[in-house]
Amino acid sequence: MMQVLTPASLEDACAAMRTSTPSPIAGATDLLVHWPTNLPAHNRTYLDLTRLHSLRFLRWTPTPH
Repeated sequence: MMQVLTPASLEDACAAMRTSTPSPIAGATDLLVHWPTNLPAHNRTYLDLTRLHSLRFLRWTPTPH
């Protein structure tokens, strides 16, 4: 059965990573696109980082040429 952990702080997220092996996610779009065919993903624990405001400054940017 899938379990989703939703930490309230960065400290809670780090503690969850120390005590278990959840897969960090932020949005989970990639996960849900392949959900019907990715049966192993149904039995994992996920660590949802989307509510952690301290991580909001992280962004993907294009690499300059």
